[in-house]
Amino acid sequence: MSYESKIDLSALGFDERFEVELAERYGPDCLAARVIRASRGLYRLRTAATEANGRLTGAFSHHRSGPEDLPVVGDWVAVQTVKDPKVPFRIEGVLSRRGVISRKQAGDEAVEQILAANVDFGFIVFSLEGGRKCSPRAAERYATMVWGSGATPVILLNKADLAADLEGSVAEIEAAAPGVEVLPLSCVTGHGVDEVGARIQKGRTAVLLGPSGVGKSTLINVLIGEERQATGEIRSRDMKGRHTTSHRELIALPNGAMIIDTPGLRELQLWADEADLDDSFSDIAAIAGDCRFRDCTHSGEPGCAVGAALAAGAITQERFASYLDLKKEVAFLERKTSDRLQRENRDKWKKINRQMRNFTKERRARG
Repeated sequence: MSYESKIDLSALGFDERFEVELAERYGPDCLAARVIRASRGLYRLRTAATEANGRLTGAFSHHRSGPEDLPVVGDWVAVQTVKDPKVPFRIEGVLSRRGVISRKQAGDEAVEQILAANVDFGFIVFSLEGGRKCSPRAAERYATMVWGSGATPVILLNKADLAADLEGSVAEIEAAAPGVEVLPLSCVTGHGVDEVGARIQKGRTAVLLGPSGVGKSTLINVLIGEERQATGEIRSRDMKGRHTTSHRELIALPNGAMIIDTPGLRELQLWADEADLDDSFSDIAAIAGDCRFRDCTHSGEPGCAVGAALAAGAITQERFASYLDLKKEVAFLERKTSDRLQRENRDKWKKINRQMRNFTKERRARG
C-alpha cells in the first residue's frame, strides 16, 4: 500500500466512532493512522496525508498491560508528528478495536495473540489439492475463530481446477460450517476470483487465514492485478505449495477495499467462548434447544434431543466428537484465563502494597 497524495480516511475504514474516540481521548494534536505493517517495534502507518514509519511513545510502552495492547496490522492508532525524517510518527495509543482475529498463544499460559484488527471478513483459505487439503475439522476450528471476532467468515476452496470431486468437497465443507459461505476458486483459471472480490467493498477490510502454501499470496496478486506478494512454486515431489509470507500486511485492492495477508498458521489454538461454538455448530445448538434439561450434557440424559439426532444420523458422530473436543478446549481456556487474571490481580496489589509500605517508611525516616 502506497499513497503520494492526501486521501479521505473513510476509504481505509475510519468512521465517526473512531473520530469521536480520537478527539475525546487524545485531543486535537493527535492524528489518526492505520497500521499497515508491524515489525519489532517499528510500524508502517498511513495517515490522511502520507505513509511513513512510527514507534511507540515511552509512556505507551511503559503503561501497556501486556502484548495484546500493542498495535497490530489493521489497528487505528493516535499519532503525533516529530522531527525525525526516518520515523516521523510517535504512537500515543490504540483506538478501540472491532473484528479482532485472535488465537491462543502457543504454550501453557492463557495469552491472547491478536493476528489482525478491525476486520469485516475472515477469508479462510484451503487447498483442494497439493497435500494440504481442507478437512471438515479444520473448517470448524477456523470458522469458530472468525465468528468469535465479530467478523463474517467466508471459506475459499482454492485450486478448484485440481479437485477430484469439486461438488463433493464443497458439500462436505458446507456441512461442517453451517451458515458460512463456501466459494470454490482457482487462481490459475480465474474461476471464482470475481466472486471473492465482490464480497468486500471500498472501506471494508478482509483478512486471509489458513495453512501455509494454500495460495493466499497468489490470490492477493490476482485480486490486485500485479505480482505484489512473493509466491512459491508447488513442489513436484509432494505437490505442496511453499510458504512465502513472513509478515502480516494491509494491502489496498483496486476497488478501494483492503485485505490483510498473513503467514500460514501451523497450529490454531482457539481464543473463543461457548457462544462462538454455538455459532460454528449452529446445527447442534439448535437441536440442543429441544433437550428436556437446560443443562443437558448430551451424554445419555433422558430426553436428550442431540442423542436422538445422533441416533437418527442427523448429526454425524465425527462432527459431534469435534464439538465435544472444542468445547473441552474452550472450557480449559476459560479456566486458565481466570487463573491468570486472578494471579495478575494478586501481583498488582502486592506491588501497590509494597509501594505504600516503602512510602510510609520514607515518611517516618524524614521525621
